[in-house]
Amino acid sequence: MDDYYTNGRRRVFDFLIGFFGPGLIGYVLYALYMLLLSPSYPSYASNQFQVWAFIVAAILYLIVMIVPFKLGRRYIAVGAIAAVVVPLLIFGACLLVLAGLSLTNSLQ
Repeated sequence: MDDYYTNGRRRVFDFLIGFFGPGLIGYVLYALYMLLLSPSYPSYASNQFQVWAFIVAAILYLIVMIVPFKLGRRYIAVGAIAAVVVPLLIFGACLLVLAGLSLTNSLQ
């Protein structure tokens, strides 16, 4: 199963693909949508199209994440999970700092 990961570079590269890949793909798809489809659709159809496009993209993303995981390139999936968890941890740390600041200010 670890035949693909002969050195650390491949692990890091796959992790970075999983971490930054979904965001980059989302930006590229949104840019293509804005350039190609946005001027030709009225507002209601555009909103409806955006919702369906997001649902289809989310399903395709999940399928794309499962395939490398099954093929042994699990660091792509680990990077994708980290892309969700790390911002939540940073947000939680900021909340703790702000709560601590407000607690120390109220005690003075």
